[in-house]
Amino acid sequence: GEGEAAAADEYTEEEVKGLKKLADKVFAFAYVWSIGASCQEQDWEKMDEFLREHLMTPLEVEMPPMGRVFDYYVDLRPDEDGMGGGKFKEWSEILPTFVYDPLAPYSQVVVPTVDTRRFSFVLTACITVMKP
Repeated sequence: GEGEAAAADEYTEEEVKGLKKLADKVFAFAYVWSIGASCQEQDWEKMDEFLREHLMTPLEVEMPPMGRVFDYYVDLRPDEDGMGGGKFKEWSEILPTFVYDPLAPYSQVVVPTVDTRRFSFVLTACITVMKP
């Protein structure tokens, strides 16, 4: 309707392209962690090849060539120059620093790893929208 036309006029063609690229990246990330999350780790290599060929390439998602699709998340925070985020970054970049507490019981010590970071990120996102 009329409201849609007014909203569309608020964005430049370049902004619409940028938003589409961002939406494609978020969709690809969601696909990896919904469908791909059901794979065993030993099948991640096959799933990586499949997703790069049949999802990332058609969507023109610029997934880093190194590692696997499971090794990255979409950082939505703006870059240093203030531009919109949307870059794929490695989970290792957001690992919390481990601080050993000698008084903590052994069973309570959790050492952050890439695996604990990515799985806690996905679980937190699911719980936040009440879809565990």
